Amino acid sequence: MEQLGDLELLMEETFGEEAEPPAELFQKAEASSSKTVLIRGVDNRYLVLAVNVVQNEEGNHEKHLIITASQSLDCKELCILRNDWCSVPVEPGDIIHLEGDCTSDTWIIDEDFGYLILYPDMLISGTSVASSIRCLRRAVLSETFRGSDPATRQMLIGTVLHEVFQKAISDSFAPEKLQELAFQTVQEIRHLKEMYRLNLNQDEVKQEVEEYLPSFSKWAGDFMQKYTSTDFPQMQLSLPSDGSNNNAACNIEVIKSLDIEESIWSPRFGLKGKIDVTVELLKLRNQMAFSLSHRISKPATGKEKTELTPLPQIIEDQQTCKYCSQVGNCALYSREQSGNCIGNLIRTEHVKTLCDGQYLHNFQRKNGAMPVTNLMAGDRIILSGEERTLFALSRGYVKEITVTTVTCLLDSQKLRDLIIDFREPQFISYLSSILPHDAKDTVASILKGLNKPQRQAMKKVLLSKDYTLIVGMPGTGKTTTICTLVRILYACGFSVLLTSYTHSAVDNILLKLAKFKIGFLRLGQTQKVHPDIQKFTEEEICRSKSIKSLALLEELYNSHLIVATTCMGINHPIFSRKVFDFCIVDEASQISQPVCLGPLFFSRRFVLVGDHQQLPPLVLNREARALGMSESLFKRLERNKNAVVQLTVQYRMNSKIMSLSNKLTYEGKLECGSDKVASAVINLPNFKDVKLELEFYADYSENPWLIGAFEPNNPVCFLNTDQVPAPEQVEKSGVSNITEAKLIVFLTSIFIKAGCNPSDIGIIAPYRQQLKIINDLLAHSSVGMVEVNTVDKYQGRDKTTKDPTAVERANLLNMAKLSIKGLIESALSFGRTLDSDYPPLQQFFVVMEHCLKHGLKVRKSFLSYNKTIWGPLELVEKLYPEAEEIGASVRDLPGLKTPLGRARAWLRLALMQKKMADYLRCLIIQRDLLSEFYEYHALMMEEEGAVIVGLLVGLNVIDANLCVKGEDLDSQVGVIDFSMYLKNEDDIGNKERNVQIAAILDQKNYVEELNRQLNSTVSSLHSRVDSLEKSNTKLIEELAIAKNNIIKLQEENHQLRSENKLILMKTQQHLEVTKVDVETELQTYKHSRQGLDEMYSEARKQLRDESQLRQDVENELAVQVSMKHEIELAMKLLEKDIHEKQDTLIGLRQQLEEVKAINIEMYQKLQGSEDSLQEKNEIIARLEEKTNKITVAMRQLEQRLQQAEKAQLEAEDEDKKYLQECQSKSDSLQKQISQKEKQLTQLETDLKIEKEWRQTLQEDLQKEKDALSHLRNETQQIISLKKEFLNLQDENQQLKKIYHEKEQALQELGNKLSESKLKIEDIKEANKALQGLVWLKDKEATHCKLCEKEFSLSKRKHHCRNCGEIFCNACSDNELPLPSSPKPVRVCDSCHALLIQRCSSNLP
Repeated sequence: MEQLGDLELLMEETFGEEAEPPAELFQKAEASSSKTVLIRGVDNRYLVLAVNVVQNEEGNHEKHLIITASQSLDCKELCILRNDWCSVPVEPGDIIHLEGDCTSDTWIIDEDFGYLILYPDMLISGTSVASSIRCLRRAVLSETFRGSDPATRQMLIGTVLHEVFQKAISDSFAPEKLQELAFQTVQEIRHLKEMYRLNLNQDEVKQEVEEYLPSFSKWAGDFMQKYTSTDFPQMQLSLPSDGSNNNAACNIEVIKSLDIEESIWSPRFGLKGKIDVTVELLKLRNQMAFSLSHRISKPATGKEKTELTPLPQIIEDQQTCKYCSQVGNCALYSREQSGNCIGNLIRTEHVKTLCDGQYLHNFQRKNGAMPVTNLMAGDRIILSGEERTLFALSRGYVKEITVTTVTCLLDSQKLRDLIIDFREPQFISYLSSILPHDAKDTVASILKGLNKPQRQAMKKVLLSKDYTLIVGMPGTGKTTTICTLVRILYACGFSVLLTSYTHSAVDNILLKLAKFKIGFLRLGQTQKVHPDIQKFTEEEICRSKSIKSLALLEELYNSHLIVATTCMGINHPIFSRKVFDFCIVDEASQISQPVCLGPLFFSRRFVLVGDHQQLPPLVLNREARALGMSESLFKRLERNKNAVVQLTVQYRMNSKIMSLSNKLTYEGKLECGSDKVASAVINLPNFKDVKLELEFYADYSENPWLIGAFEPNNPVCFLNTDQVPAPEQVEKSGVSNITEAKLIVFLTSIFIKAGCNPSDIGIIAPYRQQLKIINDLLAHSSVGMVEVNTVDKYQGRDKTTKDPTAVERANLLNMAKLSIKGLIESALSFGRTLDSDYPPLQQFFVVMEHCLKHGLKVRKSFLSYNKTIWGPLELVEKLYPEAEEIGASVRDLPGLKTPLGRARAWLRLALMQKKMADYLRCLIIQRDLLSEFYEYHALMMEEEGAVIVGLLVGLNVIDANLCVKGEDLDSQVGVIDFSMYLKNEDDIGNKERNVQIAAILDQKNYVEELNRQLNSTVSSLHSRVDSLEKSNTKLIEELAIAKNNIIKLQEENHQLRSENKLILMKTQQHLEVTKVDVETELQTYKHSRQGLDEMYSEARKQLRDESQLRQDVENELAVQVSMKHEIELAMKLLEKDIHEKQDTLIGLRQQLEEVKAINIEMYQKLQGSEDSLQEKNEIIARLEEKTNKITVAMRQLEQRLQQAEKAQLEAEDEDKKYLQECQSKSDSLQKQISQKEKQLTQLETDLKIEKEWRQTLQEDLQKEKDALSHLRNETQQIISLKKEFLNLQDENQQLKKIYHEKEQALQELGNKLSESKLKIEDIKEANKALQGLVWLKDKEATHCKLCEKEFSLSKRKHHCRNCGEIFCNACSDNELPLPSSPKPVRVCDSCHALLIQRCSSNLP
């Protein structure tokens, strides 16, 4: 009762003044209790509500705690801490665990009974608790900054000795055995890695370990039963059972070892690891837990920022602090004390760069001289700011210290300038200075498979001196870009560090990289690495190569240019001695800045790949988010636009899905990679049946949301469930919505029924509880394995349907396996000798022909195409010299006229030579040459081709006797006979199976017959088109002749014009002469009037004659000009008619292409010549841009050359001055001069290269200008020729006759074309009729379709070849030739009447 009274009194003192505890106390209590389940019992957890220190009756201090195990904070209890337990630091809001007895809701913890464990769920290792005996501050810092303890030689020797001792306890302490155990332990990989980190010698470490082994043997001889000597050691022990205080002397003997340092996890006492603690150490553990739980504090006002709480006091032990592993972190929390820190400094001079990564700083005191300090030259230091937030700005060493100044050699300033001060990244101007000469071809071939933004990203990275940011928008191929970048850097000889935050992100890149046979080293735990990448891990390589020495380990680390690990794996020993040329960080926009910065310290340049528009770094603390912790390094550096490259061409979404994110987020920058990607929709082959089922059960047509959800052309569909209703449920396990989960499962089941593969469906939900509900519903339904995951798990992934080309490759591979297997088995039964008429051998050649034809590029000509396998087979002669004989033999065969026939003969001769596998293997190896003949997805370009080549090796056991001359290889039909593979041994007696196979083969034969008929029609159309093409060529030739005649007429017209001009000139001259003569005559014969009159009349007559002649010539010229206009009109009409005829030819070609589309083996159209024209225009534009850039670069280089010359002159002057002042500095100045000369030579070489490039580009540009000027001259000549047409009347009549003849020929050609068009329409109608028909199976028909009589043995079934239905003999006793077959076939009575009626209507 007295205890209860004390409890009531304490509660009144605590809560009597106020009706309720302070608000900040409840906030802290709620924050603590929300993460911990408060409970009573053995594993109790109590929340501390109040703490009071009181003085008991004896005058001793006690600590009274008000605690509760209720989440509502109602039921309160009292805990009294007495004696030494009163010193345990406890505050309101802490979680405690109590051991002891509770009487009347009161706990008493004193030195005799009971324990208090502060924050028991924080498990602290016994080693850390034991280390707190000497320095609690060091123990707290070690737990706070894990992994910062530097490894030392002493720690490594101690670890090795510890393991040797453990192994010897369970084995033997014999000196020979200890030597063997020590040798094995030193050879372990983890110890070799520490030796590599510390740069130690393996033999020296082994020798030092062996020095301690005799003490192990001595201990075993003293205390273990096997090695006990007669001189047994005596020890003084105080036994707990002995009540006296006297220590008894006793013998100690180790009889048996039960376990070696068993690891224990104790949530009751808050301890883990190798437990060996007492009650005193348990109190130290509570002090550690208090310091670790209260590392930060927030003022009660809540307006100020969170601050760091003070650490435990620093011990005054210089020897202990000298060798403390946490001395650096400890110094961050302390200031200028004990002479180990100098404050109030300012920098006096500019920073001097000594070498890559090291900078010289000079500091002096703001006020007065330097204080007394223990720092000396060579000491390791940490540079911090005056503000408490500016901790550890840089690390380095003291170079020199005087009374007034201190000079420090600090570490790299580069990352700080780039990230903190936002110094703009630098770039190199030209790739020629980076790319090695022998790697240019390799880099060019790698870049061919990239799109334009990806190539720009590659160029930006190679030109960077500091960093590059690659913005990978959704589906733009970030992984492919990184893989290609690594390949290029590897080809250039650069070392690469490849990192990301997760193992899966790193392994996704490495899986693509492994396909290109590029070696790399994967760091990390093997069990966390992808199974296909585990063979590249350090552990597997060391195991396979049996690496047991430090030299082999160093060779392993130095032999790999590419190293891959996560951002948290940078503590590996390889980073202690290796700096990479490039560091590539994938998904950098999802990584927080401290994590992302780690790998960057070990590289000279870095590349960040990500997209901050997607998932940001996950930061739970609100204050940390407000202070900028959620801003990734990628987003921080993205403000430097010149370092950013955007990948905008995506291959994941169709145009409608892409438009959603494109408009909302990416400002319309995204674009589809191809038309196939843009128009891709889901394929649901069984949706018609599912639609009928939905119509029957769910009124499909009356529910527009169902139509919108299953419409393939509506790829994005938003379903609002507010009006259903579908409320969310918030539980302890999370947020869920059962209605929406059922709706998702229903939609998933419908998609699967409609033909969608379950593995191609992905369900995304933001809450884990929703995932659990969906998985439970899927498990209870008949739906297959559908992947259900959160948003972050689907990051960077996509769900795609199976590639049809991959299915084709798999089918061909299976057919080849079956064919080769059956061929070998049958050959072994026939004595390994086969003839050409053996059916399995013929089928083998057909299968091989189909394998070689898969993915073959179509070479189109005018109105025809050419697709043959002879081209790649001819390539074998260049790669395999022994194949020249077989190629010559095939060409010499007289009966072969087509390339396909030569290819078939080549395959048969190769099989007889037993070299088919060797020949095709040469083609598989040289896939870059095969790309000229095959598409990228062809069987010969993929792994299936290599598998088939491997299978062909087994055919070397067969002796084939084939007669190639006797076979008609040109006209053979390469159709696979599936009947050889459909049956197996189990189906021999199965009648139902035989009926099914017969029906399948019957339908296959029907389709093949139909294809043959279509092929024949296509071949006939080809022949007609060829004849039309010939007639068209004749018309073109005649048109060319007509143009030549026009040119001749133009020349004659030109001659006539020149003659006309001469006549006019002569007449004018003659008139002038006559005028002169008349004047002279008038002057000389004035006296004779008659003579003058006669002369005057003669001159007048002559003048009239000349004027009449001139008028006649001008009239004739006008007639000729009018004739020219008429002929020009006639030529225009002729050209118009020719264009109309060409349009008709184009229409005929389109109809022919529609007929081609009916055939299964027809391929897609090739692109036109417009792309090449556009590319040429782009090339010309690029050349002009390059010329402009080169001119600018030339000016810059000239300026740089002048600056270099000035620098050289200045250096020479300084050299002379320094030589006069001090001869000792001559060596350094000569080095500087040599460096300047090297730079000058480099600049000169760069200038020469740029000048050569500029000359070549100017020559190319001049050639283009000459070509353009030549074309312009030709056009002007043509225009002038058109304006100067003059024709004569005779030639005009001849042209009219030719025109009438051509018009008659074109009319005849039009009549023929109309007839062929009508026939093609008939064929189309027949094909349309055939396409809609279904060949009814015999098993499904029991009655005649027409008379409805039941079939029996006497009343047999007959198929109608027109409609595909089954009739009796009486109802189908008619035969008619169909469009699909030239021979008369059986048709039913109704089809017979219909076809007769159609034929009669078509007749004129």
